[in-house]
Amino acid sequence: MLSKTIVQFTKGAMISMAHTQNPGFVHILKSGEISIESVFKFASKNLNRYVPGDTFGYVSAITHNPHSSTLIAATDCIVIRLSLENFFEYLKNNPEVFLKIISYNAEKLRAFIDHIHPDKKDKTDNEDSPEKLISNAKTYLEHEQNKLACFSLKKYLDGEFDKEKDPDKIIEAQAMLKKENPKYTLPNYPNYSDDSTFILKKGDIIFVEDEPEDDYFYIALQGSIKISKLVDGHEFILGILAKGEIFGEMAILNQRSRNATAIAFEDCVIQRLTANTILEKVDEAILTKIFHVIARRLWYAFQRVYMLKVSDPNVKLYIQLQMLIADELSKTDSEKGRDKFVFRFSLQELLRMVDIMDINSDRINEFLSDQNLSFSNGLVVVKDRFLLDAKVDTVKKRHARLLKEIVI
Repeated sequence: MLSKTIVQFTKGAMISMAHTQNPGFVHILKSGEISIESVFKFASKNLNRYVPGDTFGYVSAITHNPHSSTLIAATDCIVIRLSLENFFEYLKNNPEVFLKIISYNAEKLRAFIDHIHPDKKDKTDNEDSPEKLISNAKTYLEHEQNKLACFSLKKYLDGEFDKEKDPDKIIEAQAMLKKENPKYTLPNYPNYSDDSTFILKKGDIIFVEDEPEDDYFYIALQGSIKISKLVDGHEFILGILAKGEIFGEMAILNQRSRNATAIAFEDCVIQRLTANTILEKVDEAILTKIFHVIARRLWYAFQRVYMLKVSDPNVKLYIQLQMLIADELSKTDSEKGRDKFVFRFSLQELLRMVDIMDINSDRINEFLSDQNLSFSNGLVVVKDRFLLDAKVDTVKKRHARLLKEIVI
């Protein structure tokens, strides 16, 4: 039976405070309006407030990170408070809430990404050009990856794009495909247990970088999946995903063309889902993992935007270490309660991660003198991650007094 607590707030009451810990609750606003007070102000007013039906607190509850903003009751409010376990049960019975959360997060994530990569926002036509699939196909052919080349060309020729395809490029793509494999058709993989699960052999292609957007994302039920991206004309492997991992979820979050390629790394079984069917098809464990992915993406985006505005290199380095630890803890085999972390890269490499090219010990003296950290033998060691979290909160609070409002 669903256990929930009803909480009432009067106008002006503080519901939660930035930089404080969430004890594990998710909230749904039943009535009233809540103002979101943060260093970030969104151009869309809908992202600066919560209205009835909105859900909040799940990012901090799931990631175990502090609240990123302060919430103030703009009017008298009634809030439903749920534990994480009850929240997922609630979603099962209220799919419209899940879809609303997905929509809200998609808008917020798009705003963060456009702020992190303003060139993409200003050059949308170039970034989402259908012809990028032809360019990718040429690169694949140079590396004798003919199957990927044909897949990309077919996706270009058959795909529907927001931007009209260049007639001359259509002819070029047709000629390329005719030369490589004139009878090529997109693969139709056999079903495993139903029409949403598929059996793939090693090397089978699931989707390619820059193919048109769709509403699907995937779960690896058996085997593993390689996620890669073309960088400077070469394949860059982003990761090998194991059983239970989710991939392609950006399709339901930002509604843009695929930003990477997914291929079966070994014989595998995958499940294809949409936001509309997810609650019917998956169990609570998978639903929990999906929200972990969404929450982590939002949290990382928040941190990256914050780092862009930070002038103090000490703050940048502390935030980067916290993000690296969060990455480690997100791994399925990670010991969640451990406090010590050893990273197999040097201080110089850590500095490059935050675009600090010149090591000036005076500028990063606070970081270098931190007794909770050590740098030797090409390693960076965090002795106690909980002390690091407290330090990050301290430096952020200090910096927040100097930081002007960031419009997203």
